[in-house]
Amino acid sequence: MSYFSELLSFHAKRIGVNSPLIASYCGLDRVTVYRFLKGKTLPKDKETVSKMAEFLQLTTDEKGTLAEAYECSRLGSHVYWERRYIRSFIRSFSGIIPAIPMVQFDADHLEDLHGETLVLSERNKTIMRIQKEILRECERPQSEINLRMSACINIIMDVLLAAGKRNSALKIKHLIPITVTSVYENDGSASDKGVFIPSASYTSIGEPFNPSFFAHSMYIPPEAENRIREAKSSSRFTSDSVWIGEHELLQNIFKVVRLCAEGFDYEPSYYYTRQEEIGQFPVYTNLLITQGAAILFTDDLIESIVLSDPDHVAAFRRKFKTLKDDKPQLFFFFQDVASLIEKASNAIVNRNRRLEETEYYYSSLPCILPVLTNDILKKHLRLDAITQEQDNKEAIAKIIYGYADSIRSRYSGDDFNEITFFSESGLRAFLKTGRCSDVPPEFYSPLTEQERRQMLLAIADHPHLKYHVLKKELSAPEGMLGIEVMDNALFISFYTPGKGMCFFDINESGVLMAFRNFFKDFPRDELYSRDESREILRAIAAETI
Repeated sequence: MSYFSELLSFHAKRIGVNSPLIASYCGLDRVTVYRFLKGKTLPKDKETVSKMAEFLQLTTDEKGTLAEAYECSRLGSHVYWERRYIRSFIRSFSGIIPAIPMVQFDADHLEDLHGETLVLSERNKTIMRIQKEILRECERPQSEINLRMSACINIIMDVLLAAGKRNSALKIKHLIPITVTSVYENDGSASDKGVFIPSASYTSIGEPFNPSFFAHSMYIPPEAENRIREAKSSSRFTSDSVWIGEHELLQNIFKVVRLCAEGFDYEPSYYYTRQEEIGQFPVYTNLLITQGAAILFTDDLIESIVLSDPDHVAAFRRKFKTLKDDKPQLFFFFQDVASLIEKASNAIVNRNRRLEETEYYYSSLPCILPVLTNDILKKHLRLDAITQEQDNKEAIAKIIYGYADSIRSRYSGDDFNEITFFSESGLRAFLKTGRCSDVPPEFYSPLTEQERRQMLLAIADHPHLKYHVLKKELSAPEGMLGIEVMDNALFISFYTPGKGMCFFDINESGVLMAFRNFFKDFPRDELYSRDESREILRAIAAETI
């Protein structure tokens, strides 16, 4: 039985109704409702679920839980949670960065260790000890933290973020393990190749993602860089396939991005490890190293070992370096425009050679480069804000104009396949402010009112630009969030108050495929049609500011 059928049966028994009564109220055949209750089939639409919830006298919260259970059962638990994580990630970019408290627990009373080994068996004591060592490291002139830990241990991620805000010179090298398990061929024999096996398992609504649910529904690559290539060549690739690793990162990807964007030296790398290598015992799978201590701790933070002997700490530091060497970097964070444009231009050139895949672009403020003329670009570009050196100005200007030309060329024919998603609030914000998601705001002056209307109409009437306006907002315009999903690259940009634009190239294939699937299978009922979207653009262009 699916979680939806279990929940539906529970509420039916609670008020003492059977399938004929539910069927009569909802205008359905009683056999159909009986199959709902037994988990043999699912309703075809949300309206049927709403009718049944109304008949069962559910509260608002209970209706929401039943609707979530329906979506989870309809999509499959892995797809459901994947979409929830990505929606949560996108909504995090509100333009306002919440403060992270530095002191989560009172660690001041903890005694200092001098060459001792300490074993802890309480979660709060482990957290306090980790926090104390991080705070102490922040006070050193050359502070560095080596960390081998899942990105999903929220409390430690928060402490690291707060520590980086305190000390901008802090260096953090974070090695993130992505857990996978053995995969078997259809005949039951073990396979050394990466394969896809559809999942038929479910998880409870409201519970955190549990990797064990996907023990037989994941793609395991021999090497990270081969994942996408093997996926495309595999005859077993289906939309129901799932990679275990992507959920571990997606569950808390926003904090990893925040750490990268905060201004201190944070370097996340990743590698693949297997579930059977960890086993079912609470082994010390995580390691944090400062100059003064090495702390091994479990995922639940209940068990930990603290080592302060200098020889022991040095030995763990050498082990960490060996483990981290040659591991793929998770994010490439671009602080200068020239590096970003060079990277993006190379991706565009490579993309223009391979047109078999659809690209997706989400923009909380409209992307106007496809319709921006060089005359308007030259009029508003502020090279003084980019560099004070004359030679650099000319070089950067050439790069920017070349980049704009390459963007426009992508949309010059019918063979280019990209779908862009706009929000109504973002379009109106562009009309009001003259700001867009393509260029950092400090590098150009706002477009005039006439130019803004001209850009919106140019998007509406573009012969090759494919776009949809969203019926529901994904993120606030203030965040200036842009997400571009190419066939072999994932670019994310957003605006951080006080720090400007942040640009990321995310280099993990599971995350890339999760974002691709999110936009590829975006619910049609949450999008306006092409004709409706065109009329919305024209109507907004005609509005009074």
